[in-house]
Amino acid sequence: MEIGADGFSAAVDASAEAASDVEDGGKVFNDPVHGHIELDDVCVQVIDTPQFQRLRNLKQTGAACFVFPGATHTRFEHSIGVCHLAGELVNHLRKKQPELGITDNDAKCVRLAGLCHDLGHGPFSHLFDGGVIARTRPGVDWKHEMGSEDMLEYLVSDNPVDISPEELRFIKDLIHGEPRGDYPQSGKRYLFEIVSNQRNSVDVDKFDYIQRDCVHIGLKSSLDAGRIIKFARVVDGQLCFHQKEAMNMCELFHTRYSLFKRVYTHKVSTAIEYMIMDALVAADDYFGISSSIDDMSRYLHMNDSILCEIERSTCPELEESRRIMSRLRRRDLYRLADQVIVPFELREHLSKSQITAERVAEYAPISRSQGVTIQPDDVIVQWLKLSYSPKDRHPLEMIRFYRKYETNQSIAIRRDQVSAFIPEHCEELIIRVYSRDHDKTRYIQHAFRRLLEVVNAELGGESGLQGTESQMLLDSPIRSDDSQDGLEGSGRRDSMEGSQRSLSSKFLSATPIPDRPNNVFLLSSPGFPPYSAATAAAADRSPDAADPVGETDQPAKSASAVPGSATKRKLQADAALELPEDYATKGSPYKRSQRSARKSSVR
Repeated sequence: MEIGADGFSAAVDASAEAASDVEDGGKVFNDPVHGHIELDDVCVQVIDTPQFQRLRNLKQTGAACFVFPGATHTRFEHSIGVCHLAGELVNHLRKKQPELGITDNDAKCVRLAGLCHDLGHGPFSHLFDGGVIARTRPGVDWKHEMGSEDMLEYLVSDNPVDISPEELRFIKDLIHGEPRGDYPQSGKRYLFEIVSNQRNSVDVDKFDYIQRDCVHIGLKSSLDAGRIIKFARVVDGQLCFHQKEAMNMCELFHTRYSLFKRVYTHKVSTAIEYMIMDALVAADDYFGISSSIDDMSRYLHMNDSILCEIERSTCPELEESRRIMSRLRRRDLYRLADQVIVPFELREHLSKSQITAERVAEYAPISRSQGVTIQPDDVIVQWLKLSYSPKDRHPLEMIRFYRKYETNQSIAIRRDQVSAFIPEHCEELIIRVYSRDHDKTRYIQHAFRRLLEVVNAELGGESGLQGTESQMLLDSPIRSDDSQDGLEGSGRRDSMEGSQRSLSSKFLSATPIPDRPNNVFLLSSPGFPPYSAATAAAADRSPDAADPVGETDQPAKSASAVPGSATKRKLQADAALELPEDYATKGSPYKRSQRSARKSSVR
C-alpha cells in the first residue's frame, strides 16, 4: 500500500524486515534492554515450542509486580536476553583467542543453554521451589535447575529441533554449571562459567536480569555488562577480566544486593508471596501442584495463571484458596510485625529453634475481654539471608583478573586494592515476623520483642539488638494497674521461673500515654524509657545527646566505639523507630506548627 512521502511506509518496511526471517531461518527480536537481537534457526526452533512459550506466563520477579507495577516482564524475554549475551561472550572469546579452539557446535550449545536455563521455573518463580515444594514435599530436594533439565529433555523429544543427544547432554551440564562426565567439551571448563558460574557467580544470567529488572522496575543502574564482556579473557582455563574492571564487578554485586534488598525481598511483596504460597499449598490436593514436577506434560501447564483458575473455581475444595485470593485482591495483606538484623558476632550462636512461630505465640500477650489469642498459625517467621555471593566472601576474592601487559597470567586483587569502602562482611541475616491476621499484628510484635529479650538473655548479650518496625499500641479496656482482665501472658509466660518472670517484667512494662484514653498503653523497655518533656529538655541540654533521626550528619557510635562500653551484642528493636508518648499531641515538640499546617492545606 502506498503511503505519503512522510517516510512512514519506509518505517513499516524496516520494521517488517526486522521481524522477518534472517538467513537460514533465524530471526531478529527488538529487545528493550539489548536492542535488536539476532538468533539463529536452532534457537528459533526452540522458541517456537509450547515448552518455551510457557515462559510468557511466568513473571520474572514473582510477586514484585503487586508492589512495583512495572515489574510485569516475564522469563520469556529474559531467556532470550541471556541467549544473546551468551552468544556475545562466546563469540568474543572465539575472536580474541582462536587458540582456545571453540567450535561452532560449542557456541551453539552455549547459546541454547542460555535460552533454556529457566525452563524449569514454576508459578511465581522462586516462590514455587523455595516455598510450595518445600512445604508440600519436605523430603524432596528439587530445584528449578533440575526442572529446566527435565523440561529441556521433554522439549527435544516432543518437537523437531536440531539438537542431538550429545548436544543435549552438553547443554544440560552448561545449565548445571559444571561437567558431569567425560566428553570432548568437558575439558573446556570456561564454557561452563558463561551461563551459570558456580565459581564466582559472574555469568550472563546475572548480567541480563540485573539490567532488565532495573529497566522495568524503574531503578537506575550504572552496570555495563557489555563492557565486562569486552574485557573477558580465558586465562589458566577460567574466565578472567581486566584488572581495571574490578570496580565494575563491585558495582555488579552491589546492584544485585540492592535489588534483593529493595525489590525481591520487599516487605510487602514478601507478604504477598506468603499469601500466594498459602493459596497454592491449600489447592495442592485438588490441582496436584507439587506432584506435577514428576511429569513434565503436566508441569507444562503450571504457570502464574493458576491463581486465575483458583478464583474462577466454585468447588468447595478450593474455598480456602479463594478466601486468600479475595484478601489479596482487596489488599487485605499479611503484615510485617517486626524484623531484626542479626549482628555478625551473634550469627554463629543463634539457631532457628530459638525464634520460631511457636515461641512467638507462647510469649504473646492476650486480652481476655477482647478474646484475642495468638496461635502459631497466625505467625510467620522468616530467616532472610542476603549476600553478595553464595558465601560470606566478597566476589572479588573469587574472581581472577589479568594485567594489560600480562594477559596470559591470572592474578587476584584484594578488596583494599580497589576501594576502602568495600564492606568487611558481605552477608546479612534478617529475622522477620509476619502476621496472617492484620488485627493481631500489634500483639505479635510485642510477643516477638518479649521473645527477643529472652533470647538475648540466653545469648548473654549486654548491648542492644531490637526490632526495627515502629512500635505499635495495645488497646485495652482497663487501667494499667488492673490485673484482672488486662494484658496477661500466655501459659508459657505464666509458667516461667522466677528469674525469667522478673526478666519479662523488667524489659516490658505498660505505661499510660498522656492526653489519651485510659485504655491505651505503650510498651516500653528500660533501655529506652518513655519519652517526656523532661527527658527532651535534658537531651537538648546535653552536649552528647543524640540528634533526632535525619537531622545529623554525624555517624552513630557503635557500642565498641564507646570507651568502656560492653563488647557483647544482642538482639534489639530499633529505638529510632519508636514513637514518643506525646507524639502528635497538643504541645508536642514533634507537632507541626499551625503556620506549616495552613501552608499545607492551601497547597
